[in-house]
Parts: sequence; C-alpha cells; structure tokens
Amino acid sequence: MIVKSYKSKSEESKVMFLLSSSNFQQAYKRLKYIKQYADYQKKQSEEIKVKTIELQALNQNLLKQKQDKEVLIKDNRLAKDKLDQELKQQEILVASIKKDLNKYTSQIRVKQQEIDKIDKQIAKIIRDAMAVSNVKAGKSKESTTFALTPEDLKLAASFTANKGKLPWPVEHGFVKVRYGIQKSPIDHTVPIKSNGVRILTNKDEKVRAVFEGTVHSILVPKNGNMTILIQHGNYFTIYKNLSKLYIKKGDKVTTKQEIGEVLTDKASNETILSFVIWKDGDTQNPAHWINKM
Repeated sequence: MIVKSYKSKSEESKVMFLLSSSNFQQAYKRLKYIKQYADYQKKQSEEIKVKTIELQALNQNLLKQKQDKEVLIKDNRLAKDKLDQELKQQEILVASIKKDLNKYTSQIRVKQQEIDKIDKQIAKIIRDAMAVSNVKAGKSKESTTFALTPEDLKLAASFTANKGKLPWPVEHGFVKVRYGIQKSPIDHTVPIKSNGVRILTNKDEKVRAVFEGTVHSILVPKNGNMTILIQHGNYFTIYKNLSKLYIKKGDKVTTKQEIGEVLTDKASNETILSFVIWKDGDTQNPAHWINKM
C-alpha cells in the first residue's frame, strides 16, 4: 500500500493541485503550467541523453588516447633499451679503437723512422756525388752545388725548362701524401715528414722515368723496398718503394721509360710510390714540377 501510494503520489498531487484552484481560469493556468513543466522535463531528459552519449564518446576517445600513449611509452622504453645497448657497444668500440690507435701510432713512428733512414742515405749519396763533381772540376768539395760539365749543364737546363710539364712517374694514381710536414690522418699528434709525394696507384703499376738521365744509384734495404736515383745534371729524381727493377746502375734512361714496378704492402694492401725531386742539396715540391699534380 505504501509503495502503491508512493507511485500514485505524483498524479494525485497534480489532480489536487488542479482541484484546489479558486476558479476555472486559475485551473487552466495550472494545467498549462503542469504541461510546460512536463515538456521542460522531457527536454532536459533528451539533453541528458545527448550529453551522456557525448560523454561516452569522449570517454572512448580518452581510453583510445590512453592506449596509444601506453603503446608509445612501451616503444620508447624499447628504444631506450636499444639505445643503451648501442651506447655500451660504442663504449666498447671506442676502447678498442684507443687500444688499436696506440698500436697504429707506434707503427707510424717505426715507418717514419725507416723513411727518415732512407732519406738520410739518399741525402748522403747526393752530397757525395756533389763533392765528387766539384773535386773533378777542381773546386772545393764543400760546395753546396754541383759542378756541371757542358753536357750536364744542358741536361739540367732542359729539366728546368720542363718545370710543371714533367709526366707523372706512374700512369694511374693520385697523391695520398703531399710534400712537407703534415699530421697523420690516424693520429693528429704524430707528424709525417714527406720529402716528396706518395702516390697511391694500382697493384703491379709500372714506374716511369719523368725525364731523361742516368741511373746514379740503386738502394736495396733489408725490407726489399728498392729505391732508384736518376740524375739529370744537378737534379735528381728518386723513386722509392719498388718491388722490381728494369734497369741497373749507370743505364741511360729516356722520358717515360719503364724502370720498375711499385711494391704492394702486404699489411695495408696499398700500392704506394714515393717520388722525390732534389736540386743540388735541397728537396723540391714535386707538385711544382709534375704536370697537373
């Protein structure tokens, strides 16, 4: 009875509200008010339904964004783990490089010492040849220039006239190390002294005389990297790091005549010819003498 009374309470209240009117006009206004109130409630109900649907859609969208962010966070964690692994590998690599760098730096120093030793031998040979030429001419052997015969003077003048036009000592190749003191590409703290140029070329590349002259000397060190000195009056052209020789001491050579083959280093697998030019007792920059070097 209580429940039934509660359920019918609203309708009874409306009826009592109408019946308690003082007159018909007031009852009519009250009826209209009840209808307007019912319409307003219905409108509010519809708005609540729309808002509910919008909130549900918004909630779904937020859930999707949350899922996307969770996926992104997971991906970021994986990327961070991968980056951490790469950083560890990089640290190991850097440590390995530093260890190898010390080894390579030591090798560079040893190689430079070998080059300096050969360069000193070459300088001594040229000084001795200069002294002999001056003694023959009745001059002091302490002179710093060659005493040239008319034939040698003509040859030297011809060599000078061809400055910037001389052919390359190899047909194929490019300059890897230029003339002068430079920093090592492996370790910048290690200086490289180059009396000439070092030309990287093909395996078994033929070496050519850059000008006519006479084979003055041939050096054959213990490591087998042979060196040829060709005299052109008071000029010398030197060809270092050869594996084979096609000429012998005292031979007359012509321009572009093949005189040997370039040695290929077994450790680096590089085929490099060292080419040097001397005038009297001083080295020259080959780039000033060789065509388009």
